[in-house]
Amino acid sequence: MSHVAWRWIAVALALILPLTTKAEPALRHYPATGPCPPLLILSHGFGGDETGLSDLAQGAAVAGFDTWVMGHALSGRAAIRAVLRADNRRAALAEAVADPTANRQRAADIAATLARAEAAAGCLPKPKVLGGHSMGAQTTMIEAGAQNSLGITGKDRFDAYIALSPQGLGDRFPPGAWAGLSKPMLLVTGTRDSAIEGGWQTRLAAFDGLPADGRKWLAIVAGANHREVSGRGAGSRPERARAVVIDFLTGLRLDAVGLPDRAGVEVRHK
Repeated sequence: MSHVAWRWIAVALALILPLTTKAEPALRHYPATGPCPPLLILSHGFGGDETGLSDLAQGAAVAGFDTWVMGHALSGRAAIRAVLRADNRRAALAEAVADPTANRQRAADIAATLARAEAAAGCLPKPKVLGGHSMGAQTTMIEAGAQNSLGITGKDRFDAYIALSPQGLGDRFPPGAWAGLSKPMLLVTGTRDSAIEGGWQTRLAAFDGLPADGRKWLAIVAGANHREVSGRGAGSRPERARAVVIDFLTGLRLDAVGLPDRAGVEVRHK
């Protein structure tokens, strides 16, 4: 076959392959010991990547959860740089986190990561938990089945959910968005955890909208800002956020979820 013919075949493959292959998300794995440990998959916030949420992921692995942190390409570092270049950064951020294409990719990333984690485990881990911070909390709520304006229907493939810095009512989540969520769920925010929709109190609408079935918890970390709620870094506030998540995960393993009293943390349960 001539060189020219091979060149045209290469061009054709370059055009076809992006349509027929599905790239997996970048992943960071924090393995747990023991046979078939329970599974935790984490979703980072807007502008993050798979190296984020490492403090929380390490703590979860020590607590016995095989933990994977996803990297979402369309809402990662390049995306936050574009927002920072915008004349109106707040408007650009609101548009970026509601971008349907980026959110569809996040949903696809969950499917790919779940398949990868289960294949690596060689078993069906239980419980399976999905968690995320900020835009990752949005991703988590949508997967759990929250109604939304992004045109995405969650598949509810997990046994429990963790939403750190959840969104309240607004352009993404309408009134009644969380009424049908039946699985155990932990929401965490802080009294300096401001949101696109307004002050930190706007985040409480997600908990208020959940059904009172005895399996929903809200933890409010006094003085914690948006970054600290993710459990990232040293200091009492991120340490408290991490501890609350580990309390929840440990309870799930024992089939006896309950958040113990912790200094600087207000817990609500319904």
